[in-house]
Formats: sequence, C-alpha cells, structure tokens
Amino acid sequence: QLQIVQGHHNRQLADQNRIRPLSIVADRGNILDRKGIPLAANQLSRSVYLYPREQSMQQWQETADRLSKILDLPAEEILKKLKQVGYRSAVPARVYRNLTPQQFVALAEFGQISGLEIRAESSRRYPNGNLAAHILGYIGEATADDLRANPDFPMGMLLGQMGIERIADPSLRGKWGSHLIEVDSVGKELRMLGEQKPVSGSDLRLTID
Repeated sequence: QLQIVQGHHNRQLADQNRIRPLSIVADRGNILDRKGIPLAANQLSRSVYLYPREQSMQQWQETADRLSKILDLPAEEILKKLKQVGYRSAVPARVYRNLTPQQFVALAEFGQISGLEIRAESSRRYPNGNLAAHILGYIGEATADDLRANPDFPMGMLLGQMGIERIADPSLRGKWGSHLIEVDSVGKELRMLGEQKPVSGSDLRLTID
C-alpha cells in the first residue's frame, strides 16, 4: 500500500519535507569561590552549524574553501566535521564556536549558503582569566570515543576536559534538550513537531577564596 499504491505520493512528500532534529545546548553550571564569586560562568555566543544533506559533497568542498577564509579555519577541518555526521545526515554539524562580531557580519554579507545556520548558544567564560586554570580546567567538544561510550550524547556535546570542569562534569553539564522541526525542500521551517527543554547544570561552590 505504501510503496506501490501510494508510492509516488509518499516519495513527493519525502522529497519536499524533511525533519530536522535540533539540539538545544543546556547552560552549564557556574563554578563559584567560597564567597559565591564566579570563577567559571556562561556568556552568550554564536556558533556555525551546517546541515550535511543540504549540499552535495562537491558543493561542500567549495563552500568549505569559502568559509575557511572567514572563520580562519582550514577547509579540511570543516569537511572532517561534516564527514563525522555523514553527508546524508539530517543532524547538523557544529563547525565553529564563539563567532566574533566581525565574523558574524562577514557571514551575513557573504550571501545565503544552503544548509548554514548561525545559532545563539551559551559558552564558557572565566572572569579571572588564567587564574587557577590548573584547578578549574576547561571544556571542549566530546571526542569520537566519548560519543561511542555515551550514545545519548548529541553531536557537539561539550564536556569538561581537565580539573574541576572534568571531575564535576556530570552535575555541571546539565541535560541538553532538543526539538524537531519540519522544513520544506529549500530548508524553510514549516512547523515545530515537538520539544524537550534543556535542564541547566548545577552550580558548584569551592572552598577557594
């Protein structure tokens, strides 16, 4: 019934409409000193996401060459991230974090790029610079091994890599949310099909003054 009788109709629907699962980054818990002063906090930032199946492999190679000049990122790194999620994947790949205002403007003037989206996210900020960096550590994207060991992690998951950020990561990172967006064949959003809101991480107070 689906393949033969309604096959042509269902194929048109599949070609014209697509479902995009989008991850929603959860705010990471703050790290505070003994007086409640932030040692690690969050700030608004912008990230570049690419939807692999919106272009062919050859088109992405040309697009990566053009983006690399704006982002100051080797084209090979952009293509590597696309390859990790797969060129036929509906899941976007985050290829760059913490856009500068100059890069944001340059991308806006660059013209429309099929499959490119700039999202507002929360990034890590250390108000005191390198102070106590050996204790606080830092965060970074989950590696391939991390993703294999934790199938529930979305692509681009941010994890603590050293110090307190790593030791207390399970409570600091919170739980990322997601929503499903139906889009047409040119990538225009049609409607939201469902949403799971993110849960912010818990703050952590240290004994450090």
